[in-house]
Amino acid sequence: EWRFNHSEIKVQFSILKQLVKQNLF
Repeated sequence: EWRFNHSEIKVQFSILKQLVKQNLF
């Protein structure tokens, strides 16, 4: 379960990063 949670957080962080990138451009 912890692994799944960690993976989910990683994915959310990745999406957040992409959003920030889009805002910069």
